[in-house]
Amino acid sequence: MLPVVATRLRPPTRAGAAVQREALPTALEHLHSRRLLLVRAPAGYGKSLLMTQLYDALRAGRKAAVGWISVGEIGASLAEVAMHCAAALSHIVPGLDSAMQTLFEAQRNVSPETISAMLCNELESADGDGFLFVDDLHAIASTPGERLYECLLRDAPERMHFAIASRTEPGFSVARLRARGELGEIDSTTLRFSVQEAHQFFNSSNASPPSDRLVELACEKTEGWAAGLQLVSLSVGSGNNWDERLHGLSGSNRSVGSFLADDVFLAQSEDVQRFLLESSVLRQFCYALCDEVGQRHDSRTIIKQLQRQGLFIFSLDEEENWYRYHHLFSQFLKKRLSESSQTQLYALHRRAAHWFCSNGMLDDAMFHAISSGDFRYAAGILDEACNDLFYQGKLLSLMAWVKQIPESVLNEYPTIQLIRAWNLTLEWRFDEAGCVLNSVLKCIRESVEKDSLVPEAAARLYQIYQHRKMMLAHFSDDMRTVERMCPELLVDFADDDPYLRGSVELCLLCAQREIYHLEAVDRLEMAARGFFERANSQFVLVWHESILGPALIQRGDVAKATSGYRSAIDIAYGIAGHASPLGAMPAVLLAELLMDCGQYDAARSLWDQYLPLCDELGLVDHLIAAYVGRARLASIFEENEIAESLLAHATRFASAKSFDRLFWHVTAEKIRRAVQSNDVASAQRIANEAKLPRDATPLYPSDQTTTKTEAMAIAWIRLALARGFAKEAEALAKRWITFALPRSCLRTEIRMRILVAASKLASGDARGATRALIDALAHAVPRGIVLPFLEEGHAVKQTLATIFSVPENLRSDVEFSDALLQTYAGGPESVLQRPRAAVEQAAALPARTEGRLSQREISILEFVSQGLQNKEIADRLGLAEGSVKWYMQQIYAKLGVRRRLNAYQRAKALGLIR
Repeated sequence: MLPVVATRLRPPTRAGAAVQREALPTALEHLHSRRLLLVRAPAGYGKSLLMTQLYDALRAGRKAAVGWISVGEIGASLAEVAMHCAAALSHIVPGLDSAMQTLFEAQRNVSPETISAMLCNELESADGDGFLFVDDLHAIASTPGERLYECLLRDAPERMHFAIASRTEPGFSVARLRARGELGEIDSTTLRFSVQEAHQFFNSSNASPPSDRLVELACEKTEGWAAGLQLVSLSVGSGNNWDERLHGLSGSNRSVGSFLADDVFLAQSEDVQRFLLESSVLRQFCYALCDEVGQRHDSRTIIKQLQRQGLFIFSLDEEENWYRYHHLFSQFLKKRLSESSQTQLYALHRRAAHWFCSNGMLDDAMFHAISSGDFRYAAGILDEACNDLFYQGKLLSLMAWVKQIPESVLNEYPTIQLIRAWNLTLEWRFDEAGCVLNSVLKCIRESVEKDSLVPEAAARLYQIYQHRKMMLAHFSDDMRTVERMCPELLVDFADDDPYLRGSVELCLLCAQREIYHLEAVDRLEMAARGFFERANSQFVLVWHESILGPALIQRGDVAKATSGYRSAIDIAYGIAGHASPLGAMPAVLLAELLMDCGQYDAARSLWDQYLPLCDELGLVDHLIAAYVGRARLASIFEENEIAESLLAHATRFASAKSFDRLFWHVTAEKIRRAVQSNDVASAQRIANEAKLPRDATPLYPSDQTTTKTEAMAIAWIRLALARGFAKEAEALAKRWITFALPRSCLRTEIRMRILVAASKLASGDARGATRALIDALAHAVPRGIVLPFLEEGHAVKQTLATIFSVPENLRSDVEFSDALLQTYAGGPESVLQRPRAAVEQAAALPARTEGRLSQREISILEFVSQGLQNKEIADRLGLAEGSVKWYMQQIYAKLGVRRRLNAYQRAKALGLIR
């Protein structure tokens, strides 16, 4: 009589509480509704655990007829397999084990087909559904015992369902079952432990990590491999060194390595072992690559064999062209390889690099070239590719490779160094970029002297070197140098590199905008865009729109600038993902524009998302928009601490990078805030510390003027108005209007007309102020510009309220902006054709000039509040009595009153005196 071992007819028992697998409901549904549930995964993935839970669920839930057989513990003889199979099926049809014994006693050489036929005939008598679990089918692969189960699957009654667990694919085809929808499959991906399951597992083993982060790390390191989690738990035990153990977990660990060696690696033939070791250097592999690296021709056959065996190999695509190993298995193999031969290891990497390079897969080619230790070979690959990498915006990868190549090797490759200098320039690391450029120039000269570089190549390198020098000036905000160098470069600049040629055109556009030459904007923009389209670079279009936008806004093309900024943000998202330093450039410029147009919530949203990224990449324009723009928004909402913090940060940044233009924009905003708070002393201190000229003459616009001078002029005008020099302020603003008009610089004109209006109001000329504002509004209304009108004091706002009949009870700038935008709907004609009565009404109103009294006038008013007469005030201040009378007349004009008491009351009501 053939023996049957009872323990092989039930699931293995386990100590402790088992983790309820998340795959159980799906597996149970498959088992009920399909002929076969195939659970296939490498060793240690918890196949038997899931099978056990399925078995228990069936027995507990429906009292179903269920049989179990652990094939791995039986042996390969057909008789043993058949007897245990019959014994398991006896739970469905009693007596099958005796029938099988009788069959073997009657016939000496029974075939699998005969055994299957007998079992299937008996199973016809079963009541209801029957379920047979077969664990570890791989143990009898390619034997008559496996053939027996193939026959049972084919011939058993329809009410029979099978669950098979195996490390490998069955030796028989299941394609027909799959095609008929009768195959349910659970693979290693499904069996991976989730973070929640890992929590339960560690808790049940009394070795729970102290934080969720460590559980997630455990899942990441093991890829949810159940055996890996078990090894982690055992290695930590009851200790507290979870962090150390998990960060150090790899396939080279003794416990992991022992498991993989004993259960997986050593079970393979020598040829397969060699294949595993050779292919372990590859992060991903295909048949052709493995043939190249291992210098063999049977990689396809071996990979298919590994797949059938479920040997920790994963397909990376639906077509099954690319594969990888489980991380821990890969690390285990690499350790064995490195222990056997470093020379072989380097040779494998070198061959892999050659294959990837030949197939245009640069990332993998560079990885293996660097891993081979042949840095000149790696630099040679990078030298060929670095321009394209830069032009496509793949800066992180490019610079990561550059950092892994020794400086002594890089110096032999000027093309890489020139790209490196450009990248350093983009990151505002100007000193480092300058050092690299000096090194390149020295290299070019030495190569020419040694005749190691032909004259044409030397000339080309020198031209690119000059381009980098120009770019360094551009990002350093030295626009005069850029404006001089660009035409020189364009004289004989070759068209074979459209990216470089386009960048020169674009930089010239930016430089000319900085000196108020807008006449060539369209020509330069079209030329640059054409070259960039030829270069097929999306990356550079983000820069293109970010540089073009301020020029468009200066001449009044607000809608086009807005569209360009939005397009650039979308392009940056496609290249670098959500909220990148690249996307921050157009985003903060758009935020500033939206704010000027009264769209404060949309602007705030962009700043909230992108402001933290603005110190990493870009130009001075976007820094001004980022920090000064955001500080202006904070001022609108009276977020004073935020505004002051932003301006302080921008001041430090400007100082560290020598960005004078940023510094003066920050200074102008600081002075504005001080003046609006009636803190003239602080405004004067800020001006003194910044070395703002006391005389306006250096700030007169001329052919040498840049937008930095305009920022200084705005700061000067604001301070002059606060100190009582309204006529001087008006004169300087008018000079700028005269300068801006023939150059079609509408943004400058609008700003300066508003300041002229503020100056006239400070002088008591309400009618002149109204005219100045209407001239500014003629340009602002069709473009939706609002905020600049609200930033120059209450008197300007009051005059606007008169022009547009805005209610005086609006408390906030936000409400006032909304009211203005509603009136803008009528268009510029309605502004220019306002009834004469409205203009006269504006002229008749007193000029409320909050923040526009000089410090001397405020001092006189404070003495008036104490009851002092003119002679007493003159004695206190060291003035003639007539001077005090003259000052009082100025105060009356500015406040729109005629009596001393009324002047004091009006000033106090406006918060000008305490």
